[in-house]
Amino acid sequence: MRQRKTKLLSLVLALVASLVGKSSIADDDLRRLMSEGRYSEVAATGQKIGTAHGLAVAAMALGNEARCNHRHDPARRQSLFQQVRDLAERSIAVDPKEVKGWRQLARARARLLEFRRYDISHTEAIEAVRSVVSALDQAKALEPDHPAAYLALGRVEIAKLVESRRAMFGLFSLMGDRELALAELCRAVRLAEDQESPVVKVGVSLTVAESLWRLDGDRYRSDVLRFLDRALAPCNGDAVCACLQREASDYLVAVRAAKPDSNPESADPFCTTDKN
Repeated sequence: MRQRKTKLLSLVLALVASLVGKSSIADDDLRRLMSEGRYSEVAATGQKIGTAHGLAVAAMALGNEARCNHRHDPARRQSLFQQVRDLAERSIAVDPKEVKGWRQLARARARLLEFRRYDISHTEAIEAVRSVVSALDQAKALEPDHPAAYLALGRVEIAKLVESRRAMFGLFSLMGDRELALAELCRAVRLAEDQESPVVKVGVSLTVAESLWRLDGDRYRSDVLRFLDRALAPCNGDAVCACLQREASDYLVAVRAAKPDSNPESADPFCTTDKN
């Protein structure tokens, strides 16, 4: 009887080991394909795997496809982000603790809101923003040491500030918090310093530069240039990283060409001391 139990245990352990090995191989393949810019293949493979993680990576791949290969095709980008949303929802339905699923859900909801913002009511806009923040809060709770959620929350606050500034006819309930936005962005910067991935580092620097420029380009001009310079650091040929750096290069040209106000309000350097 004891010998049978030992054999059964050995079989179970062997099965578990083989499954873990397959998962590891699949993850390595997905990372390689993503780094080569083969986003459609990543999406197909992730969906075929069918796990929460696989579906989340598939969603990420389609988001990268939209961002990197269809920058000037809004209709195609919107269609892809609808698929990102659907895959992310499937991912967290399989496992509510899949942090990449929550991140991609927030990403898709934010992008789809950008496409619809002029076609929806004020009440719908507020609810859509809340749904983005809710997904980001879930991601932050699951992985508090990753910069992605803090970065996105900072962007949300800045978007609320900018939109409220543009439309003062009752959007006060959308007004963002400048100090909170800056604190969230700075937290992302600090956490990115501990990340090994150059894609994360470049992405954080680019997003911070874009966000500060959108918030107040004249006031934060030197910080914008500083973070764009960081975003252009070498990243070893990774396709996603190269995509982000094309955006950073375009942004740098635009920032340098923009003429500042004659007397812009000065600001303390962003995120250079502990107080930020």
